[in-house]
Amino acid sequence: MRGRKRSLKGYPPCDRCGSSADVVAYGKRVNKHGSKQTYFCRSCAHKFTPDDGFKGRRFPSEVIRATINLTQKGLTLKQVTKHIKNEFGIGVSESTVLDWINAYTTGKE
Repeated sequence: MRGRKRSLKGYPPCDRCGSSADVVAYGKRVNKHGSKQTYFCRSCAHKFTPDDGFKGRRFPSEVIRATINLTQKGLTLKQVTKHIKNEFGIGVSESTVLDWINAYTTGKE
C-alpha cells in the first residue's frame, strides 16, 4: 500500500499546476473560527486550501451564507449583525456585511 496514490480518495486538484495524481492531505489550517483541510501537491511542492467560494475570507462560510440570506429577507444591516452575534457568537460589523452583500449578490432578487 505504500506506493498507492492517495488522490483516489477524491482530493482536489492542485490550484497551481492542476495535478490531481500527486495531491495528499497535509493537515489543517486553523483560525479562531474553525479549521479547513489543507493539501500538498508533490508535483510542484505547493501547499494549498481548495477554493470553496469563500477563499480569503476570515469568517466561516456558514456565517456569510446566513448573512446574505437575512439581508435578502429584508433585515437591516444592524438587525443582521445582532442576529449573527446572537446565533453564532461572532461580532460582524455592518461594513463587513455590506462588503459580503456586494461580493456575493448579483443585484437580482
